[in-house]
Amino acid sequence: MSRARRDRLSPHAPAIARPHTRGMTAAKKIHGPHDPKKIDLDHDWELDYWTRELGVTELELREAIRSVGSNDTERVRKHLMGARPQQIIDRSA
Repeated sequence: MSRARRDRLSPHAPAIARPHTRGMTAAKKIHGPHDPKKIDLDHDWELDYWTRELGVTELELREAIRSVGSNDTERVRKHLMGARPQQIIDRSA
């Protein structure tokens, strides 16, 4: 076995050489929130999910949660629909 091949297959090889690495790629594979009934702003990937899901900016989402006084998905969605009904996508149905 050549040294290059042995290095590529070694568990101590740099992550770039190993085909199946874990880390950021594993986190990006999450397609939805941990709890679909609550909006969690503590994780960037959940924040990204909810801004895309509701069609709002991060600031608009944070303001909606503050206005509603809860991170309950349905309450926030209804609040946002009242503010901009033509732009909010209702995917709860």
